[in-house]
Amino acid sequence: MIIEDEPYYFLQMETYTTDKSAREGKAIHDHDEFIKALVPSFISLDTEGRVIRLDSFSKVLAPGLRLGWIVGQKDLLERYVRLHEVATQSPSGFSETLTNALLRNWGHSGYLDWLIKLRAEYTHKRDVAIDAIAQYFPKDIASFNPPVAGMFFTVTIDASKHPKFKEFGQDPLKVEEAIHEQSIKQGCLMAPGSWFKSEGQSSPPQKNLPQNPSHKTHVFFRGTYAAVPLDKLVQGLENFAKALEVEYEL
Repeated sequence: MIIEDEPYYFLQMETYTTDKSAREGKAIHDHDEFIKALVPSFISLDTEGRVIRLDSFSKVLAPGLRLGWIVGQKDLLERYVRLHEVATQSPSGFSETLTNALLRNWGHSGYLDWLIKLRAEYTHKRDVAIDAIAQYFPKDIASFNPPVAGMFFTVTIDASKHPKFKEFGQDPLKVEEAIHEQSIKQGCLMAPGSWFKSEGQSSPPQKNLPQNPSHKTHVFFRGTYAAVPLDKLVQGLENFAKALEVEYEL
């Protein structure tokens, strides 16, 4: 079986470009064009009923809805319905009523219009964030890959170039902690990558994955451009860049 967990599927964006004049002509306005621009879903390639796709309204309508849906083969979904009846039983009735009324009012056409507007909005916010990172972050210690979907971005930091790397016992997590504390002093909060690390034994046990060599010398921080005003976003990233300059004595 393949579990296709796609809460950000409809938040795909245009490819990032540093050419600001080229950004204007890349926006999508047509329904067919929007659908064709989406990366193919695993379930669209499934011929054996082996894919279960999970979608969510929480990322495209409102985070408080806590409402989503499952796509899969009929017999398998029937078992999900039975499980649902003895587990959660039902999501929030208010969320269901609100979403049902909204989608009935919009129809398929209106929902696609909304998703197209989201694509344009998130593309612009992503561009503003990446522009600021490219402008302010020290290029010899920081690197990034512009996201193509979702509402988050990550910045990779070379911990081995920190002036106290040897003093820290060549432990990149100590560099991460120092940067995190300094960034708070400078007025910016980005989530350290170690917060997303999965440790301990799973059930059932999983095979140990090979260690990535870069984990010994690099750390990353995650930020979001979803809800913050653009001027605050740029200021926050400039503040984080200042924290890097202070920590690395640049």
